[in-house]
Parts: sequence; C-alpha cells; structure tokens
Amino acid sequence: MSDPELRAGLFCAPMLLGTGAGISSYVPSLDVYGSHFPAWLICLMVGVILTIGVRLTENVIQWESLSIKGALVAIAIVLFTSCAQVATVRNVEPRTPSVRNISAPSFPTKRDARQDPETALAQTLEIAAQAWADLTRDPSNDRAVQVYNYSVGRITSLLQSTGKLPRAGAVTIGAGASAYQLTFTSEVKDFADPQTAHFIPADELAISGKYYTQRIRRSGIGAPVLAERDRPLKNARKQFLIPEKIFYSLTTVLEFRGSEARVAMEDPLTSDRISIAGRNYPLAADLSIGTAALLAKDRPQRLGFIRMIRPAKYANTARLVRLQPYDRNKIPVLVIHGLQDTPATWAPLLNELRSDPQIDRRYQFWVYNYPSGYPFFYSAELLREELDRVDKTYTDHKKIILIGHSMGGLVARLMVTDSNLMFWKAYFGKPPKEVPMNPETKKFIERLLIFRPRAEVSRVIFISTPHRGSGLASNWIGRTGIALVKLPANLTNAGDAAVPFEIKAASGGDKPNRMHFPTSIDTLSPNNRFVRALNNLPIAHHIPYHSIIGDRGRGDTPNSSDGVVAYWSSHLDGAQSERIVSSDHGAHQNKEGIEEVHRVLLLNLRPPP
Repeated sequence: MSDPELRAGLFCAPMLLGTGAGISSYVPSLDVYGSHFPAWLICLMVGVILTIGVRLTENVIQWESLSIKGALVAIAIVLFTSCAQVATVRNVEPRTPSVRNISAPSFPTKRDARQDPETALAQTLEIAAQAWADLTRDPSNDRAVQVYNYSVGRITSLLQSTGKLPRAGAVTIGAGASAYQLTFTSEVKDFADPQTAHFIPADELAISGKYYTQRIRRSGIGAPVLAERDRPLKNARKQFLIPEKIFYSLTTVLEFRGSEARVAMEDPLTSDRISIAGRNYPLAADLSIGTAALLAKDRPQRLGFIRMIRPAKYANTARLVRLQPYDRNKIPVLVIHGLQDTPATWAPLLNELRSDPQIDRRYQFWVYNYPSGYPFFYSAELLREELDRVDKTYTDHKKIILIGHSMGGLVARLMVTDSNLMFWKAYFGKPPKEVPMNPETKKFIERLLIFRPRAEVSRVIFISTPHRGSGLASNWIGRTGIALVKLPANLTNAGDAAVPFEIKAASGGDKPNRMHFPTSIDTLSPNNRFVRALNNLPIAHHIPYHSIIGDRGRGDTPNSSDGVVAYWSSHLDGAQSERIVSSDHGAHQNKEGIEEVHRVLLLNLRPPP
C-alpha cells in the first residue's frame, strides 16, 4: 500500500465507520454525564475526534510507524462496532382482543390492573376460563384462541406483580364460587424457576436491530414469554450454560379442571404441539425473543475485540454452551465463531433456521465461545477438552455437526484431522522423545500439536474459512494486530521454553526462533508453518464436509475473494458441496449462505444411500 493510499484510508476510515454505525441501525440514547444524547450522534462525534487525531498524528509522527497508525484505526473500528446495535428490545402495549362472541366480561384496563392487581388477576383468570370452555367445545374457534392467549399473557404479568407466582404449592385466586386454586409447574427448571426467573409476555416486547429483520413466531395455543433468570447460575460450566443472566423463549399454558387452574411453562423447542384435556393443539411460540433479549441487554458482542487482544483476562469465557435444554433425541449443531468475534455473530443464522419446524424437531444448537487472541490450535485443544466433558456428561448424545466461520472453521478442521507428527516435526524436526525439553512443557505442546479426529463429529460446514491463510495476517494490519495481542503466561512460557529446540523454518515460512508464542493472527498467515503443515494433512475420509464462500457478488471465482479470504485459500478439494454466495466475509449472515446451511442440515437427515 502506498503512502497516499494509507494516508487516505486512515483519514476516511474513522469518519466512514462512525457515520455507518450511526445510520445503519436504530440505537437508543446514551447517558453522558447526566445528559441524554442519541447514540448515532455519539458515534459520529467520536468519529470526528478520531479523524482529527489521525490528522494531528500525521503531522507529528512519521507515517512509517505502522503500529501507531494501525492502533488508531483499530480503536476507531472497536468504538464504532460497539456503537452499532445488533438487537434492541423495547416495551410495547399489546393489542387487546375483542371478547365479542365469547361468554366472558371485558378485560380490566391497564389502570385497573395498576390500582387493584389482585382483582384484575381474578377477572382475567375468569375470562381465560370462559375462553377455554368455548375452545374445548370448538377447537377451531379462532376468537377464543386469541382471547385465551391474551389472557394467559396478562395472568403471567399479574401473578408476578401480585407476588403470587413464586409461592410454592397452590394459591387461591378470586373469592367465593369464582375462586380458583392455581398451581405452577415447569419441566425447564434452569430457565423457568419462578424463584429465580422473571417472565415477560412476548407480546409486550418489540424487537429490532441489525440481526433481527424477521421475528420468528409460531401460531397456536399459549402465551409466548421471555424468561429472564435474575440470579447467577451455580455450576453453570458443569451444565454447559452461561453463568450470568439467562434469557430464553418459553410458552405459558393455562389448563382448567373445575376450580383448579394449572400454569405450565412449556419449551417450544421441545415440541411444537401440546396435549391438554385430551386434545392436541399446536403450541404457540416466539423463537426470536430469547436471543434478541440476550444480545440487547447483555451485549456479549461488545467483547469481541477485547477478548482478542487480552485473551488471558477472559480465559473463563472459553467454553461450550447449550442454547437450549439437552435432548438426547436431537442432533447437536455446534457453531464456532472466528477472529475478533463472539457467539452473537450466529444470531441471524439461528433465527432463520428456527423458522423451520423440522430443524427445531431434529436439531439442538450449541456454541463454542473462546477468546480469539489464542492461536487457533490452542482454541482447538480447549474445544477438545469441552467435547470430552460432553461425552462424559451426555453419554447418549448423537453425533455432532460442526459449523465454523472464518478462523472458527480452522478450529473445526482440527476436530476432523489426524495430525500424526506433522505439526510437531514442522517445529522441532524430530519425534517428541528425541527433544530434550522440560517434560511438563513438552506434554503441553504435545496436546496442541498431536491429536486424532474426534469420533463424535459426523459432518462439517466451513464458511469463509482461510484454510491456507489470509494475506491480511501478513501485512501491516496483521502486524498491528499481533502487536496488540497479549497472550497468557502459560503460552508465552511454553514458547520461551521451546525456542532452543525449534528448527529453522523452510524457505518462505515464518521466522525461526520467534521470540513470542504465535497469536491467532500469526497462525492465520499463509507463511505460518502450522498453516502450511495443515494443508498437507487430509480431512478424515469418513467425514463429509461442505464449503460456503463469498465472492462479494462479483462472479469472478476462482479469482474471487470475500475481502478478507481469497478463494484459493477457502476452497477445498474433496468437499461434498461448495456454494459461492454474493457475500463479503460475513457469509454466515448472508441470505444465500444461511440457505445453504439449511440445505445441508436437511441433507444430513436423509438416510445414507
């Protein structure tokens, strides 16, 4: 890149990123020293400040100082990325259905519910009972379904505002002949324990944002709700769950038997139908609200960059996480994010896939979350440890499908590769027993470089994966990124101990006797010896694999690139299928890319020929 091009790029990038973040999506206001400002304005202001900073830097610092230039650009990218909202959730007033043609009184108003919630609860419960009675006489009565579902949503809210939902056993609602003995039950204890969770009817929430252009709903019986676990979960790692707040989509169903009423929290991903009072009904669902609320309220996506440059600080975030209750009858799909990213990146794909009832019935989704500053072979070793735990915890699980985006595809590839001694010899030239390294260090490095294919993996989908590296990892952008990453002591110490035994790299390879353990960006360079060795090893012959590759809509394959990874790097001979999509590097969020993942998952359900 010439000096004028670099200068122009650094001048324009902050302003363009700031403006883009501001206008690309709706963002709530931000509180700055007690005053509220639209977040798009904050983004733009920061863009202007950074632009001025870059210009001033140009005047006082030599432009050959690439690390300083790159750092300013990196800061701009991070700040503006954090400004963009991938999901927003806001409260709305649900539409009250008419009770005309339903043998029930009118709903209490919002003011009534505020002034006397217990009376409003008793009245709404009576309306639900009447609608249920009409529905049992005529299951096709759509008006009765609307009134019933709306009533159940309001009852869920009123039970919490009156403090009756968390009580154990039965609670009396109403008085005299109109009284009901109400009980609560749920089979999804981790997500729907009234002692630890708060429930919000989904019709009281509106969602929007970059990742949620479509809200996935399912018609049927019941009131979809957002379950928000208020307390940190003990033993979360052991259960493959996140320890912080849990957000999950459930459906509340209310069943009447005389003067008894039972509130049940059902998981719409467990079944799309429900049997009540001897009749079978489709179960209503809102399959978007859980993940949308997680992204909007906890904003895990904000950690992508900081986890890359300071992976040790976030070492405890490296884990496999279930996105739904474990089901032995469903095939696990494990998605793996790439560099400077988080599992939030998979929200558009998962949202679209869940619109297909067949996918919901046959698959369960897991994510592998990890700090992306680690070299990908270390992230792969951590994943192997997680898979070992899965095998011990869920001994009856079905074989797993891996989907990896970008560097996540390289992590996935190491799950289906037999290393033999290829990687070890690429660094040390002779078998481990002939390398007089400290035994503890040697054992650690052996785990990183010597491994077998995972028996529990049945298929892999590679998306925008740099199998042969990316040129960006070798230029000034890559060098700047490498300088920003600070690896944990266990890796740097192992690197220091290994240096005396490391052989000189082959011509054109990475530098011998490196003074630092490789970062993730190092291991994405086309000249990195690990990458070179990887491409001399085949994928396990019994594993079908697929490639999804972006060409930015230019139609110039095989000379194409997605802007980050060129086709020559992402193409694999032997792939069962290869789909070129009109996408940049984010092919996993591209409509064509998502359609291809959907196709492969349906293909996987077919019996073998």
